[in-house]
Amino acid sequence: MSYEKIKICHFEASLGLGSGEYFVDLANAQAEKEEYFSEIIIVSPYNAKYLKRISSKVRHISFFSKGSRNNPFLLWELYTIFKDEMPDIVHTHFNKATKIYSWFNKFLKSNWVATKHNPRPTTAYKRAPHVIAVSKEVSNSLENKNITIIYNGIRIEKLPSSIPVKSPQIIKILAVGRLEKIKGFDRLIKALSKINNQLKWTLSIAGEGSERNTLWKLSKACGCQDKVMLLGHRRDVPSLMHEHDLVVISSLSEGFSLVILEAILFAPLLASTPVGIATEVLPDSLILPHHDFSLNLEEIIQNYTTMCDQLKLNRKAIIDRFSMRNAVDKHIHLYKSMIRSTDLVMK
Repeated sequence: MSYEKIKICHFEASLGLGSGEYFVDLANAQAEKEEYFSEIIIVSPYNAKYLKRISSKVRHISFFSKGSRNNPFLLWELYTIFKDEMPDIVHTHFNKATKIYSWFNKFLKSNWVATKHNPRPTTAYKRAPHVIAVSKEVSNSLENKNITIIYNGIRIEKLPSSIPVKSPQIIKILAVGRLEKIKGFDRLIKALSKINNQLKWTLSIAGEGSERNTLWKLSKACGCQDKVMLLGHRRDVPSLMHEHDLVVISSLSEGFSLVILEAILFAPLLASTPVGIATEVLPDSLILPHHDFSLNLEEIIQNYTTMCDQLKLNRKAIIDRFSMRNAVDKHIHLYKSMIRSTDLVMK
């Protein structure tokens, strides 16, 4: 059976963080494409932290059972939802939802695609007939024959008209993310504390997490507590990026990292460890090694305006490549190909 318009059901089984769930942004953007989609649905826990971000054009279906993916009440409640809705495409996100739906699909036989958002090893995606990886790094972590790389997209309607580049006496550095070990903020503080004393800098870290006290104690131990500011959770990250001179990503691992895209759009300069899409969008001079990168930061600060010019040359192409419009179009293409394949099998 062919569908002129597609009914999509996005499924996420975790509570989330509230602001980092890209699938919500994707569903909201898909809901704007009424010529392609008959309905966009999100199935998620009734108390998920991202519910306020869901567009009024997206229908949200809550499930109320709690517990692990082995909870029979949870499984029955979810199975009933999918059986009643019968969407054209089920699109699962992250490990828990993907593992749960792999059981259901034995009976529902639906068009199903799962998106893997990070490069951490897992067997959850082996049974999915189609898998989306959000970067080449994530793709390399998958054991599946049907992998499509679709980069996360970002809305570009509110870009700054210009990004001023100056030669500041003190380089204002910004880092963004959860205060957890995976983000490598401890390495960033240590690296900055080692650079030439003649190079003046401050570091602001926007985010909250379990490492707050550890990072504050580290900055004191490194003798730079007067230069390091822990800002807590912020909702004005693009504005912060615009106000700072350099954004640094020091993560040990990232699936995609929307922070990279936001920094390219809003900050004068970005440097990053080789995680997510960093190596695909940044020149080698702005890639920081996973080991001590104090010398790299020294070079970037010393050659600040030249480095800004290098990034400026790539900015337009990067914006076009990673727009939300482009991401939605690629999802539509994949969904249609999945439905066509099913139609051929049925015939």
